[in-house]
Amino acid sequence: MRRIEDEARRMGSLVENLLRLARLDERPDLALDPVDLTDALFDAAQDLRALDPARQVMVVSLSGTPLSVQPHLSIGVLGDEASLRQVILNLVGNANRHTPKGSPVEIAVGYTSPERVRIEIRDHGDGIEDDQREMVFERFYRTDASRVRSATQGGGAGLGLSIAASIVQQHRGSIGVDETPGGGSTFWVELQGTEIAPEQQVRPDQLRALGAPSAEEPPSADPDDSNPFS
Repeated sequence: MRRIEDEARRMGSLVENLLRLARLDERPDLALDPVDLTDALFDAAQDLRALDPARQVMVVSLSGTPLSVQPHLSIGVLGDEASLRQVILNLVGNANRHTPKGSPVEIAVGYTSPERVRIEIRDHGDGIEDDQREMVFERFYRTDASRVRSATQGGGAGLGLSIAASIVQQHRGSIGVDETPGGGSTFWVELQGTEIAPEQQVRPDQLRALGAPSAEEPPSADPDDSNPFS
């Protein structure tokens, strides 16, 4: 009975993903607005910790400096917030499915130039062979290693990365995968950066839960502080 239920869930997920891809194909252009990515990145880290409490998950700068929810520092891109959250969710979910439980994951973010923002999901699993990296974003493509995973890590039909790639293309961005130094895979996304006005800043849920000031009362920032998102 459990196997039947698992297969039913997988089929439901497959249908949902196929419908999502069809909608993306029908709507190649999106209205891109300033989006503060901070909330989405910390939410993704918190979700992954909930799925695997033994896994160390950190939000860091591109240089590896750990970032915290407070003080709040915005990092802005031009995009559609719901769609970008889907990209981050799919990439983090991919790391959860295809790496050993308990292995660390870093979610890195930073500006590569004043007009360009880079997001990296760094895992420390077995990695992806060089000849497979060009194909992982194709629809229904799955590496052999993806078939060996814990039942609690979930299955995949090979559509999550395709959906992420389609959304990034809508944002006129780029997506790819490199080897993580020391072993593993680093999936990366580059998007058009932008400034975030105070009224567009998004307070991370973790910060609100700590009783921090509301979004209408953003904390003052020291203009001499260096930006860790680099």
